[in-house]
Amino acid sequence: LGIRDTDGHTVPNHGNASILLPAGARGAAFMIFPNFNVIERYNAADAYVIGIGHLADRIRGGKPIQASWPREDRALTLPERVELQERLTSAGFDTGGADGKIGPRTLASVRAFQRSIGMIPDGYASLDLLKRLR
Repeated sequence: LGIRDTDGHTVPNHGNASILLPAGARGAAFMIFPNFNVIERYNAADAYVIGIGHLADRIRGGKPIQASWPREDRALTLPERVELQERLTSAGFDTGGADGKIGPRTLASVRAFQRSIGMIPDGYASLDLLKRLR
């Protein structure tokens, strides 16, 4: 049994996949394949890679993104990302350092903290999460 898209079609096997939630559990979810990492070598911003990948899908006749984006959210500033990492580490969730980059260790720490307080563990480093840590 294969994974099906929103139209019920089987998703082609493009290799290992993971799910990207750039706006957390309330936003769009993207199934990403190794080509995501190829595009990311040019520009590491998830928004850029999603934009390029989605444009390619649309050129091939694909549909628009089906989910809405939580418009009331804003990205954390660099000082806020550093503070988030410092506060997570102080709370016992080691981020591997406070450099303001939300990498794999910070995402794992965010998820662990979210689980510990009963939130959906989507790894989304949001302003709401920072406020909870304060």
